[in-house]
Formats: sequence, structure tokens, C-alpha cells
Amino acid sequence: MITIENLSKIYGSQQVLNIENLEIPTGQSFGLVGNNGAGK
Repeated sequence: MITIENLSKIYGSQQVLNIENLEIPTGQSFGLVGNNGAGK
């Protein structure tokens, strides 16, 4: 299991990521989708 709590990222004055709680159970897949150059 992967657990993420209170993760954020800010570029200049633009908040681009804000995760309060995220749990990915063992055996599950997770994808992060966004525009090219978005810093994924």
C-alpha cells in the first residue's frame, strides 16, 4: 500500500498539486494525467 498525506507543490504563485489523503492499495494501478510540460 502507498499512502500520501498533505502533499502540495507550488510554482511561483500557482498551486499545481494539493493532495490531502491518497491511499493506493496493493495490487491497484494509479495514473497521473496532465498536459505536456506540467511537471508530472
